[in-house]
Amino acid sequence: MTARQAKRRKRAPHRRKSVLVVDDEAGTIDVLIAVLADAGYKTHGAANGREALTKLAASSPDLVLLDYVMPVLDGADTLRAIRDDRRLAETPVVMMSGIPESMIKRRCRGYDAFLRKPFSLEELMGTVEKLLERVH
Repeated sequence: MTARQAKRRKRAPHRRKSVLVVDDEAGTIDVLIAVLADAGYKTHGAANGREALTKLAASSPDLVLLDYVMPVLDGADTLRAIRDDRRLAETPVVMMSGIPESMIKRRCRGYDAFLRKPFSLEELMGTVEKLLERVH
């Protein structure tokens, strides 16, 4: 066993948790998926809200990282659809945006945490770990 594998094994309590990353920037999805996968999470990506809802219909992740500004279906409408679905309503959602949270709150409520872009990997992991501690 390598040192990296041993380090991952120590963090095993969340190893099987899954995260859906929703963002219209492919580079953002790639980086977030790589960081989360390296930390032991199962990851999936979606390029917009409509694609996210399709993936959510097929499987229920333990957490959703959701960009606010996206084409096709934005973060606010995607979050509303998640909260309206009884199967998904309790899924923790982290809203991500470069727009100040005070402006987003005027149109969008019901997310569990907010990350202002650009955010650090420490902020990301702290938020994800805190929210997933609540998930069985």
